[in-house]
Amino acid sequence: MSSTARVQAVVSTIGPDRPGLVEAVSSWLLACGGNIEESRMAVLGGDFATIILVSGPVGLVARLEEGRQALESAHRLHIFVRESREESGSGEAMLRYHLSGTALDQAGIVNLVARELSGRRINIIAAETSTEPAPFSGAPVFHFAMEIDIPATVPIGQVRAALAELGDRENLDLVLRADVP
Repeated sequence: MSSTARVQAVVSTIGPDRPGLVEAVSSWLLACGGNIEESRMAVLGGDFATIILVSGPVGLVARLEEGRQALESAHRLHIFVRESREESGSGEAMLRYHLSGTALDQAGIVNLVARELSGRRINIIAAETSTEPAPFSGAPVFHFAMEIDIPATVPIGQVRAALAELGDRENLDLVLRADVP
Protein backbone atom coordinates (compact mmCIF):
# COMPACT_ATOMS: atom_id res chain seq x y z
CA MET A 1 0.00 0.00 0.00
CA SER A 2 1.38 3.45 -0.89
CA SER A 3 2.05 6.16 1.66
CA THR A 4 -0.79 8.22 0.13
CA ALA A 5 -3.41 5.54 0.85
CA ARG A 6 -6.29 6.84 2.93
CA VAL A 7 -8.74 5.12 5.25
CA GLN A 8 -11.99 6.23 6.78
CA ALA A 9 -13.36 5.70 10.25
CA VAL A 10 -16.65 6.49 11.92
CA VAL A 11 -16.21 7.91 15.41
CA SER A 12 -19.12 8.28 17.78
CA THR A 13 -18.92 10.06 21.14
CA ILE A 14 -21.40 10.71 23.92
CA GLY A 15 -21.02 12.34 27.30
CA PRO A 16 -22.33 15.03 29.61
CA ASP A 17 -22.77 18.30 27.74
CA ARG A 18 -20.39 21.15 28.50
CA PRO A 19 -18.44 23.80 26.59
CA GLY A 20 -15.21 22.56 25.00
CA LEU A 21 -16.22 19.04 23.94
CA VAL A 22 -16.07 19.75 20.20
CA GLU A 23 -12.62 21.30 20.64
CA ALA A 24 -11.40 18.31 22.68
CA VAL A 25 -12.73 15.72 20.21
CA SER A 26 -11.55 17.59 17.11
CA SER A 27 -8.08 18.13 18.66
CA TRP A 28 -7.81 14.37 19.35
CA LEU A 29 -8.87 13.53 15.78
CA LEU A 30 -6.35 16.00 14.35
CA ALA A 31 -3.53 14.75 16.60
CA CYS A 32 -4.21 11.21 15.33
CA GLY A 33 -3.89 12.41 11.73
CA GLY A 34 -7.63 12.52 11.08
CA ASN A 35 -9.58 14.95 8.94
CA ILE A 36 -13.30 15.48 9.67
CA GLU A 37 -15.24 14.87 6.43
CA GLU A 38 -18.82 14.75 7.74
CA SER A 39 -20.37 15.04 11.16
CA ARG A 40 -23.59 15.30 13.09
CA MET A 41 -23.49 16.74 16.60
CA ALA A 42 -26.32 17.48 19.00
CA VAL A 43 -27.28 17.96 22.61
CA LEU A 44 -29.82 15.27 23.49
CA GLY A 45 -31.23 15.62 26.97
CA GLY A 46 -28.20 16.57 29.06
CA ASP A 47 -25.73 14.71 26.86
CA PHE A 48 -23.72 15.81 23.85
CA ALA A 49 -23.42 13.23 21.07
CA THR A 50 -21.40 13.16 17.86
CA ILE A 51 -21.06 10.89 14.89
CA ILE A 52 -18.12 11.81 12.70
CA LEU A 53 -16.67 10.45 9.46
CA VAL A 54 -12.90 10.88 9.67
CA SER A 55 -10.32 10.22 6.94
CA GLY A 56 -6.60 9.82 7.37
CA PRO A 57 -3.52 7.76 6.59
CA VAL A 58 -3.30 4.01 7.02
CA GLY A 59 -3.00 3.33 10.75
CA LEU A 60 -5.54 6.02 11.67
CA VAL A 61 -7.90 3.58 13.38
CA ALA A 62 -5.09 2.17 15.55
CA ARG A 63 -4.01 5.69 16.58
CA LEU A 64 -7.60 6.61 17.43
CA GLU A 65 -7.96 3.47 19.55
CA GLU A 66 -4.65 4.21 21.34
CA GLY A 67 -5.79 7.71 22.37
CA ARG A 68 -9.44 6.91 23.01
CA GLN A 69 -9.20 5.95 26.71
CA ALA A 70 -7.34 9.12 27.72
CA LEU A 71 -9.99 11.30 26.06
CA GLU A 72 -12.79 9.24 27.59
CA SER A 73 -11.34 9.65 31.08
CA ALA A 74 -10.51 13.34 30.74
CA HIS A 75 -13.97 14.31 29.47
CA ARG A 76 -16.29 11.57 30.81
CA LEU A 77 -17.03 10.42 27.27
CA HIS A 78 -17.89 7.08 25.74
CA ILE A 79 -16.17 6.73 22.37
CA PHE A 80 -16.72 4.16 19.64
CA VAL A 81 -14.33 3.86 16.66
CA ARG A 82 -14.96 1.75 13.58
CA GLU A 83 -13.11 1.54 10.26
CA SER A 84 -15.49 2.30 7.41
CA ARG A 85 -15.74 1.68 3.71
CA GLU A 86 -15.83 4.73 1.46
CA GLU A 87 -19.13 3.85 -0.18
CA SER A 88 -21.97 1.62 0.84
CA GLY A 89 -25.03 0.39 -0.94
CA SER A 90 -26.10 -2.25 -3.38
CA GLY A 91 -25.13 -0.46 -6.60
CA GLU A 92 -28.83 -0.43 -7.54
CA ALA A 93 -30.16 2.84 -9.02
CA MET A 94 -31.82 4.88 -6.28
CA LEU A 95 -34.03 7.95 -6.17
CA ARG A 96 -33.51 10.35 -3.25
CA TYR A 97 -36.68 11.52 -1.49
CA HIS A 98 -37.55 13.38 1.71
CA LEU A 99 -40.13 11.92 4.06
CA SER A 100 -41.47 14.00 6.93
CA GLY A 101 -44.12 13.32 9.48
CA THR A 102 -46.00 14.83 12.39
CA ALA A 103 -48.24 13.18 15.00
CA LEU A 104 -49.18 13.33 18.62
CA ASP A 105 -46.25 11.69 20.33
CA GLN A 106 -46.56 7.98 21.00
CA ALA A 107 -44.07 5.17 21.30
CA GLY A 108 -43.25 3.35 18.08
CA ILE A 109 -43.71 5.99 15.37
CA VAL A 110 -40.16 5.65 14.02
CA ASN A 111 -40.43 1.86 14.13
CA LEU A 112 -43.71 1.86 12.15
CA VAL A 113 -42.29 4.08 9.44
CA ALA A 114 -38.95 2.22 9.31
CA ARG A 115 -40.77 -1.12 9.00
CA GLU A 116 -42.87 0.18 6.10
CA LEU A 117 -39.78 1.50 4.32
CA SER A 118 -37.53 -1.52 4.87
CA GLY A 119 -40.26 -3.84 3.60
CA ARG A 120 -39.96 -2.02 0.27
CA ARG A 121 -36.10 -2.05 0.23
CA ILE A 122 -36.09 1.72 0.95
CA ASN A 123 -32.96 2.86 2.77
CA ILE A 124 -33.01 5.62 5.40
CA ILE A 125 -29.95 7.79 4.73
CA ALA A 126 -30.48 10.38 7.49
CA ALA A 127 -33.15 11.11 10.05
CA GLU A 128 -33.95 13.76 12.64
CA THR A 129 -36.69 13.66 15.22
CA SER A 130 -37.99 16.12 17.78
CA THR A 131 -40.86 16.56 20.20
CA GLU A 132 -42.41 19.86 21.18
CA PRO A 133 -45.57 20.98 22.96
CA ALA A 134 -48.57 21.75 20.77
CA PRO A 135 -49.84 25.33 20.82
CA PHE A 136 -52.67 25.88 23.29
CA SER A 137 -52.99 22.26 24.56
CA GLY A 138 -49.32 21.59 25.32
CA ALA A 139 -49.73 17.97 24.21
CA PRO A 140 -46.42 16.52 22.95
CA VAL A 141 -46.17 16.59 19.15
CA PHE A 142 -43.59 14.38 17.43
CA HIS A 143 -41.88 15.48 14.20
CA PHE A 144 -39.47 13.59 11.98
CA ALA A 145 -37.63 14.26 8.75
CA MET A 146 -35.80 11.59 6.77
CA GLU A 147 -33.72 11.43 3.63
CA ILE A 148 -34.50 8.12 1.98
CA ASP A 149 -33.27 6.25 -1.09
CA ILE A 150 -35.99 4.45 -3.03
CA PRO A 151 -34.91 1.79 -5.54
CA ALA A 152 -35.72 2.98 -9.07
CA THR A 153 -37.59 -0.29 -9.63
CA VAL A 154 -40.06 0.45 -6.79
CA PRO A 155 -43.12 2.32 -8.13
CA ILE A 156 -43.40 5.68 -6.33
CA GLY A 157 -47.19 5.52 -6.56
CA GLN A 158 -47.14 2.31 -4.51
CA VAL A 159 -44.87 3.94 -1.92
CA ARG A 160 -47.17 6.97 -1.68
CA ALA A 161 -50.25 4.71 -1.35
CA ALA A 162 -48.60 2.60 1.39
CA LEU A 163 -47.54 5.72 3.31
CA ALA A 164 -51.04 7.21 2.97
CA GLU A 165 -52.55 3.99 4.36
CA LEU A 166 -50.02 3.98 7.23
CA GLY A 167 -50.78 7.64 7.97
CA ASP A 168 -54.54 7.02 8.01
CA ARG A 169 -54.22 3.89 10.17
CA GLU A 170 -51.80 5.44 12.72
CA ASN A 171 -52.99 9.08 12.60
CA LEU A 172 -49.69 10.33 11.15
CA ASP A 173 -49.38 13.28 8.79
CA LEU A 174 -46.76 12.04 6.28
CA VAL A 175 -45.30 14.00 3.36
CA LEU A 176 -43.11 12.39 0.67
CA ARG A 177 -41.34 14.69 -1.78
CA ALA A 178 -38.64 14.28 -4.37
CA ASP A 179 -35.21 15.62 -3.52
CA VAL A 180 -35.06 18.51 -5.95
CA PRO A 181 -31.84 20.57 -6.09
